[in-house]
Amino acid sequence: MDALEVLFAAFYYWRVTVCVLFGIALASVLTNLFALSAEVAHLFAFLAALGGVVWQITTLIAKEAANPHLEKTTISKPIAFLGIACIAGLLGHLIASAFGVMTAIITVLIAVLLFAPLVAAITKRNIHLHQIAFMFLASLIGLATFYGINTFLHT
Repeated sequence: MDALEVLFAAFYYWRVTVCVLFGIALASVLTNLFALSAEVAHLFAFLAALGGVVWQITTLIAKEAANPHLEKTTISKPIAFLGIACIAGLLGHLIASAFGVMTAIITVLIAVLLFAPLVAAITKRNIHLHQIAFMFLASLIGLATFYGINTFLHT
């Protein structure tokens, strides 16, 4: 029954599925052509999957804008915090394994500054300073969690 649920989710979120498959194919081709490390391949696959998530979100927002009588769905703060922490932790871990920890921290924090205007442009809402601080804190906690787990497992 679990396989049926996964298959249904893959069809429902087909944009994410297509981007994940494209990212895996691109990563395998690049590692075979240019002899890249596995961490760089994982980074390409992750970024392609993240592109699929953005594509899915923009489509859902466009559907909500086309049908204003639909009820707006909101995400609670703890769920948003966990999502941002997981994405930042995974991205930071992939970058840290390929380029080092300091590069990962700087890259993820700069990504928050670049992602905030993108969110404002997609959702057509203003982004306030406390929301950027929320994203920074979630990203730092996600990075620290993955770094702590990695350190714990390798000692």
